Amino acid sequence: MTDAPNVELQNQVQLDSLLSGVLISRIASESLAFVHQEGWRTVAPEPDFGKPVMQSSREHGATSLYEIDGALVLLGFQTGHVYVVAAAAEPDPVRAVFRRLHELLLDQLPRAL
Repeated sequence: MTDAPNVELQNQVQLDSLLSGVLISRIASESLAFVHQEGWRTVAPEPDFGKPVMQSSREHGATSLYEIDGALVLLGFQTGHVYVVAAAAEPDPVRAVFRRLHELLLDQLPRAL
């Protein structure tokens, strides 16, 4: 097993990027080697994943940090759009999170006839 990379994080954190900074710090400190990110349109309501580790809300949406089935997940949800970053020590939890989110959010888009 290889040692965790020695990464010193230095950034100027603004309120909008606070949760991203926490995510990046945890990815480095916990050696979460598998990271995937996506964003897409959706008409579905924001799913309930329980109590977030952290959350930042604004008028038309929220960004939340969750621990979901072995993955650390940053979920940015605004009216009509979702942005997701998932990280884990192994790839399967990341894949599972995106499968679940695709079923809940992506498959809700209206289809052209």
